[in-house]
Amino acid sequence: MVVLLYLAFLGIGYIGTRLGLLAAGAPFPSVDLVTALLVPCLALWLVLAGVYIVYFTHAGGRTPGKMLMGIRVVGADDADPTWSQAALRPLGYLLSLLPLGLGFLMAAVPPGKRALHDLLTGTRVVLTNPDDAATAPRAFLRPVLFASVLGLCAIGAFALPASATLVERIVAAANGHLVTASDLTAYQTLFAPEGESSDHAVQTLVERKLLLDEADRFAVGTPDEAAVARRVAAAEQRLGGAREVDQALERLGWDRADLRAWIVEDLRIAEFLDQRIYFFVLISPEDVAAYHESHRDEYAALTPEEAREAITKRLTQERGDEKQRQFVAALRAKATIRINPPIAAEEPTVTQPTR
Repeated sequence: MVVLLYLAFLGIGYIGTRLGLLAAGAPFPSVDLVTALLVPCLALWLVLAGVYIVYFTHAGGRTPGKMLMGIRVVGADDADPTWSQAALRPLGYLLSLLPLGLGFLMAAVPPGKRALHDLLTGTRVVLTNPDDAATAPRAFLRPVLFASVLGLCAIGAFALPASATLVERIVAAANGHLVTASDLTAYQTLFAPEGESSDHAVQTLVERKLLLDEADRFAVGTPDEAAVARRVAAAEQRLGGAREVDQALERLGWDRADLRAWIVEDLRIAEFLDQRIYFFVLISPEDVAAYHESHRDEYAALTPEEAREAITKRLTQERGDEKQRQFVAALRAKATIRINPPIAAEEPTVTQPTR
């Protein structure tokens, strides 16, 4: 009976989790998610199974299963088991299971026909008298109702609080990587170009997730501390100083470590693009000469060498940017991307239980 209640509980949990993650575009299952679901379920199962066995064993020596089989547990002088005997019986079950279940098979061995847990607790299992009033439907109904209430309490203990608190809003997902409202706010506060719209910012963050996957796939290393420090200094200059950055981080619920982690990811993406795209952009002397001829006035104040260097750098950047756009477009075409609508009455969320 407890198994059936738990199968129902786990089934409801699985379906709800699956639908929620499907709406968010997130993968299922992950090791962390499975662990988060199974560990508390297993712990609650052990507690409820123990309570179930102890209660029914003491209250007449019959679980609903034993009632259906017409058997009961008795103690000394065929009396109902004491509380101590009932409490030790679940532990005795565990010991009976350890030697490949041989402790249970001892119940088939005459003359005593007592399982290992019966020997340990001083109990034995006997056939019930069909004329015993305790086998009447009313006597069977009370423990069944108790088991049902126990199962409903177990489901309520987990299911009801789990939907109580909004933790984060999901604005997009790319190949199972979530982009949250907090990510969007942080990007717009600390890194986004001035005037960039929220819609464009979301697209930028989606592409960032895809490029991070590529950087991981090609094992791009961690940038040096000097490069990270320069990016931190740029963020401070953007916001007006270190104190302003700290205040912005506090509003975001971030600290300096979070800022550094984001910058490290940005630098790894930049290194990946340098290695895989910009490195292969080649500008020939003819390209430089043709560009200089059509933009002569722009470079009139520069020496020929300075002009060649400036034009080469400009053309490399422009053609590299175009190749990058093509590369990102190809990534997007192969990716699974979900962009959620702006804030509305109902939207995909990530929730956590409140205890």
